[in-house]
Amino acid sequence: MKIGFAISGAASRIAQEMVLLKHLVLGRAFHEVGGKPIIPDVIAGSSSGALNAVALNAILLGEGLLEMGRSDCKFNWESYEERLIGVGNHDVYVGGGVIPEAMKIVRQGAIFDTRPLRGLLEQMVNNQMKFHSLGDLPIKTYISVVERDTGRVHRLCSQTHEDLSIVDVLMASTSIPVAFPPQHLIVPGSVKPVPCFDGGVGVDGIPVNALRDERCEDLYVIRPMAYDPQKPSNKISPLARFQIVSTAVRASEYLRESLFSFALCRAVRYAGSTAYCYMPKLSYNYNLLDFACGREQIEETLRWVENPGNTPLRIQNAFPDLLDDLKPF
Repeated sequence: MKIGFAISGAASRIAQEMVLLKHLVLGRAFHEVGGKPIIPDVIAGSSSGALNAVALNAILLGEGLLEMGRSDCKFNWESYEERLIGVGNHDVYVGGGVIPEAMKIVRQGAIFDTRPLRGLLEQMVNNQMKFHSLGDLPIKTYISVVERDTGRVHRLCSQTHEDLSIVDVLMASTSIPVAFPPQHLIVPGSVKPVPCFDGGVGVDGIPVNALRDERCEDLYVIRPMAYDPQKPSNKISPLARFQIVSTAVRASEYLRESLFSFALCRAVRYAGSTAYCYMPKLSYNYNLLDFACGREQIEETLRWVENPGNTPLRIQNAFPDLLDDLKPF
């Protein structure tokens, strides 16, 4: 039976998805005694969900759960959790500092400098996971990016775009518009590198479309908690003083939730048997750009998944009214 994972954009909420993925893979998600591990045959990821997709490839290698690929990979769940807990905002982005340097970053199309993120990805993906190009991924994996000047979505596949630098692709897919600068990539149809940004922009916020032709029997949509305007933030965002960033983030939250229903509808269409949604309900709206709360998110998501009443929801049963409304789509 072919299984597909569609891992949504999450920004700093990447830690929530890590916990969900771990419980799926270890067979704990449905709280069955001796639950069978759920190992994907194909993965799609966008934005920080793309990093989770890459990490899952490495973990499955490191845990010896794949028959194909290298046997020397030592990356595992503990390695990844330590990374996510240890990350601070300064490990992902920094401000421009003095005015000339700040203006240089703004001219590149962003408020913040993400050179620290590149260094983090090179150390983790290149050195720890030992992945250098998309073709190094043992599982067929799609990573979504958006071409800035045309709006075209490119679902870069490990089996057809195998020579692309995996760090460059991740830098593009995680490039939140306005906040982070775009990354130049050679994409299908281009002969020279073109600027690309966040794969979570538009319909690939949850990258179900990448799995359209994969003929998966079971398809799992994995995403962090849905934005809830009635819930407080875990703490005041360190970026709250930048109104332009605050406005862009809030708009992206509303857009993400509006497109969520369409992603569920497509998941049902593309799954040969069953489509599931695995999404926690937590106490807070964790700030999208606050990467210093990984431990807090891991602990709260862990408490949620360990509650026997919280399992992946069968979309056909859990969202019946939604699917009725979207039948013409």
